[in-house]
Amino acid sequence: MIEKFFKWLIFGVIIALLPLIFHYFCLFIGKSSPSIGKVVAHGELLIIAVGMTSVAIGDLFSWQTEKSIYKIILGGACTVLLILSALLFAYISSYQTDRSLDINSILNISLLIYIASVISSAFGTTITESNL
Repeated sequence: MIEKFFKWLIFGVIIALLPLIFHYFCLFIGKSSPSIGKVVAHGELLIIAVGMTSVAIGDLFSWQTEKSIYKIILGGACTVLLILSALLFAYISSYQTDRSLDINSILNISLLIYIASVISSAFGTTITESNL
């Protein structure tokens, strides 16, 4: 279970964040004032959340267990987060040329959904290796 967790952490979380980290460094090098808000202003964390939760859902569907309550709870949480992330990203993307969206609100909502997605997908992916 520990091995699967670290595979998920490195390849599903850290590598998925590399484009955002690169964008932050580019802002810094370009003498622009870098901020997390500028980096995720277009909902990029939401797309990463969609990817993480979809992998966890796939792992949960393939998990053969007698304890279906875990599949229902984790699968349901990941599905809700996946749909919410996708819809919010679509909404934010539709306003790319319009400056009426609040970057701080996008940042806060994106971080909240991203953190919830990390937690639910971590459990959803790694629990499939347990003997529950």
